[in-house]
Amino acid sequence: MGAQPPDRKQVLEQLDRILRTGDFERSARISQFLKFIVHKTLDGEAEDIKGYTLGVEVFDKPENFDPDTDATVRVEATRLRKALTIYYHEDGKNDPLIITIPKGSYKPVFIENTPRTTSENASNDNDDHVQKFIYFGIATLCLLLLAIGINRAHMPETAEESVNEQIAPKRYIPVVVIAPFDPIGGPEAENLAHSMERRLTTNLRRFKFLRALRLDTVTEYETFVQKTASLKRTPDTHYAIEGMIRLKDNTVSANIRVLDLEKTTFVWSYEESFPYDEQTVEDDLEELSGSVASQLSSAYGVFFNLEQERIDSNPDNPLSKHYICYLKFYAYSNNKTEQQHEEVRDCLEKAVAEYPEDSNAWAYLAWIYDNEYRYGFNNNGTPEKSKQKALLAAKTSVNTNPQNPRAHQHLAIVAFLNDDFALGKRHGDMAITLNPYDPQILADIAWNSAILGEWEKARELGERAVKLNPAHPRWYHGVLYFYYYNAEDYETALAHALEYFQPDVLLSYIALATSYEGVGDTEKAHDIAMKLEQKFPKFIEDPHAELDGWGFQPDFAKKLVTGAQKAGVNFKDKAL
Repeated sequence: MGAQPPDRKQVLEQLDRILRTGDFERSARISQFLKFIVHKTLDGEAEDIKGYTLGVEVFDKPENFDPDTDATVRVEATRLRKALTIYYHEDGKNDPLIITIPKGSYKPVFIENTPRTTSENASNDNDDHVQKFIYFGIATLCLLLLAIGINRAHMPETAEESVNEQIAPKRYIPVVVIAPFDPIGGPEAENLAHSMERRLTTNLRRFKFLRALRLDTVTEYETFVQKTASLKRTPDTHYAIEGMIRLKDNTVSANIRVLDLEKTTFVWSYEESFPYDEQTVEDDLEELSGSVASQLSSAYGVFFNLEQERIDSNPDNPLSKHYICYLKFYAYSNNKTEQQHEEVRDCLEKAVAEYPEDSNAWAYLAWIYDNEYRYGFNNNGTPEKSKQKALLAAKTSVNTNPQNPRAHQHLAIVAFLNDDFALGKRHGDMAITLNPYDPQILADIAWNSAILGEWEKARELGERAVKLNPAHPRWYHGVLYFYYYNAEDYETALAHALEYFQPDVLLSYIALATSYEGVGDTEKAHDIAMKLEQKFPKFIEDPHAELDGWGFQPDFAKKLVTGAQKAGVNFKDKAL
């Protein structure tokens, strides 16, 4: 499930624009690199874009070239990514198409650009300090990118770092080290162990909540027993992942555990087995590694909870302010209150002022502004102004780091808020393409699908989000309530409505009241209806106006209002 690619002519026109500017005119090597991978992709040969192929066909390496020991391709990839980033913040900022190369891969991705128009800039120029953050952020990023100069071009590439991370001031982020997986069961088990290790590392790196490193890039080691001991002596590492892959009796068994290096204790373990099939085993390992990465690294996952505990147990921990903002943001998302909203908004606004290149912080701030509109939380201006701020922050997040799936996720959400469904669908698909294992992304795009009335897609994505992260937040269940209520499966709708309930969220009251009415529990339906009337008087006066902010299809919005009325909600006469 990915975004529809631009046509060949559009991509080649964009390639030509890039090659006629700046670093690309001065460097035949990165120009040839870019031309090679773009043409391979357009010719349907993207699977051939590998380190060895690039070394031999682009950089004239001999046939015995080993990309694991010769860093030429990795170094040139770093230079190419840097040159593209600079290009899109200067000459190409208003180009119709972005060509980017996600970390951990040499395959290009083509993204339709959504630059701010002149009219947008003019109309918002004096709105408030948020606008100043945006322009200051992009200007600062350009200056920093130029300042790193040629020295960065000759540094070895580390796939866990993006250009933005390389140039940013020193900030805290948890570092996870992946040790080589131990094979049991002969040569084929060894191949499976190597594959699992590589896939897990790649999928962990999709999450910007942490930094994932392979053990041999951090410290020397000789035996399995010495691995964790040596890691304890390594600065700036926080967790280690160890694993074992066993192949026996045509069954593949995986055993994985996580060590907290500060506490020197194991904090999580996981086991799974599946039948060995030579034709599907790599797909099975990919799904397994993605599931493990999701449980560990997604919001409300293992590392999130451990980091929250780390802060709670040591308030003086030298965590950067921006990272604490991340944790506060997700705590608010799980159980929204107006007071928390204000605290998180203030924290994130300070974070983007201090670190204007922080793509994640801009994305989260976009959603906080979104909630000013949807829930009326701390709305200090007009509703339209909140929508405008949300869109600007989301676009800044994407422009700051086009490879960040979280940025595309939040632009998709805000695009729907602004009724630009085509833009929302494009960026939603791109978010899933960049990280198909992030349940937060899947759940948000599920909501967007429900808004469009694409019910089966909404259910599929919503159920996968719940499955990928057993510690998922309450709001994941909202879209599943919508699906089953629309399908008139009221028993299942009620189960999800109970999971979804949040005391300051109107939709969760509607979900409970209508579900209880659907299953015939009139007493509980009436009780929720009375509480809804007291807490949300604007909904009683004009229910359709309140639901308009969510963009539901008219028939479904009417179904919710009718269900609430049957549950006992007493709307004003003029409301209906």
